[in-house]
Amino acid sequence: MADQFPNDELEGRPRVIIYMWTALLDTHASPDFTDRVTTLMRETLARLEGFIEGAVFEADDGKGVVAIARWKNRHAWARAEWEAELNELKAELAQAGIKTAEGMYYERARVQANHA
Repeated sequence: MADQFPNDELEGRPRVIIYMWTALLDTHASPDFTDRVTTLMRETLARLEGFIEGAVFEADDGKGVVAIARWKNRHAWARAEWEAELNELKAELAQAGIKTAEGMYYERARVQANHA
């Protein structure tokens, strides 16, 4: 796999993957949507091997949702991409004409507070 995806490893170790998914919608008109994404993450993604953590954010104006999931490596993320619940939600949004975007990223750095 390293030949196919040479950036999957850094110094011989698999790199953490960040999967980010966004939807532009009026969450005030569909208040259960954010809850559905959160439930999907808690009940489906969190039980999958390689899932590290996830977070769901809602825009302050209620017109967007962002979900971010950290995965141990590309292989763990790829298995999650085919989960039926995730695909069902994506198809439902597409059918409703809701614009979504998604991307897979390598974690480059993590920064934590360093209060003196």
